[in-house]
Amino acid sequence: MRYSKSTESIELYSLFKEALFKTLKEDEDLFALDRYRKESISNRLAISFEKVLEKPYHADILVKGSDILIWDRKDEILLSVFWSKNYLGRDIKEKARAFHIENNSILTLAFSLIPSTQYILIYRFEKLFLDYMHLSYDGKEETVLKRILLDEDGKKEKSLFAREKRKS
Repeated sequence: MRYSKSTESIELYSLFKEALFKTLKEDEDLFALDRYRKESISNRLAISFEKVLEKPYHADILVKGSDILIWDRKDEILLSVFWSKNYLGRDIKEKARAFHIENNSILTLAFSLIPSTQYILIYRFEKLFLDYMHLSYDGKEETVLKRILLDEDGKKEKSLFAREKRKS
C-alpha cells in the first residue's frame, strides 16, 4: 500500500479495519475468554498489521504510550491506536487526543470492544475533528454518530452535526 497525502487517512482507517477483523476472526477463541490480557490482543493486532504493511513501517505495541503504533521507528507515525475492553473513559480519550497533537500522527484511533453490544465504538482523531462511530462486528454497518470540531488548544468542542438551538 502506498500512502499519498490526499488518501492516507482513509487508507490507514481501512488498514485498521482489515487488521481488526482479521484478528477478530482468526483469534476468536482469545476474545471468548472471560479474562484476556489487553497486551495479548494488542500483540495479535500488531501481527495482523505487520502482514499488510509496506516497509519501512512497523507495528509495535506499548510504544510512546500508545497501545499499538504504526511507524517507521524513527519519527514518522502513520497510525496510533488506543483501546479498551470496556467503554473508553475520559482519561483514555484525552490521552489519545494529546498523543495525536503532540506526535503529529496522521491518524489516531481509540476503540472499545464490548461483547454485550452489537458494535465496536470508535473514536477517530484527525487534525481538526473527532468522529464518534459505531462499527458492527461483522463490518457490514458503519455509522458516524457525530463529528466534533476541535479547537487548537482542545478546550472547546463544537459538534458539526448537532442542531443549533434557537432563541425565541
